Amino acid sequence: MSLPITGYAVFVYFKNVNRCHAPHFPDIESAEEFANDLRAMSDCEVAEPIAITPTTKKELQIADLM
Repeated sequence: MSLPITGYAVFVYFKNVNRCHAPHFPDIESAEEFANDLRAMSDCEVAEPIAITPTTKKELQIADLM
């Protein structure tokens, strides 16, 4: 079973404060644009966009709606 890509994450490591963040984007184009802009404008470590896919498929039950 192949599940669809639901978005993209770009891992960003801020060396000066020793923190990592992973903003999410709906499509690869906006994720790549963000990553490239951040690389050009800062000294952060920026990863290539990573696809996000679900690991399991959950069947919606009527009990879940109540």
